[in-house]
Amino acid sequence: MIEYITYQGKKYPIRVSYYVIMMAQKESGLKLEQIDTNLESQQTIIWYALIAGHKMAKKELTLTREECVWILDECYIEFQKAIFQFGQSLVDMQEECLNGGKEGKDKKKLSQ
Repeated sequence: MIEYITYQGKKYPIRVSYYVIMMAQKESGLKLEQIDTNLESQQTIIWYALIAGHKMAKKELTLTREECVWILDECYIEFQKAIFQFGQSLVDMQEECLNGGKEGKDKKKLSQ
């Protein structure tokens, strides 16, 4: 899923994904649960989220990594919403797997 942040009046695609988390872990040396609470790692996450978002949207990334601190300064709430959406999709997927897909089947029955 591609989300958008607005930086200096322009919208930029970001995508929080496996690639982003993997690269942030690799670069920071932190465990997954530590990345979320480490402010410095937020710059790494947004950088790779910008790369992933631009790749998925098939757009050229014109921002630089050095701008990430200022991007976060201006767009922090939008960025956190994108991270929350990614986390929520993981929770939803886990619940669906634990319920054996029952929830999805029940929703399908209701819509018929």
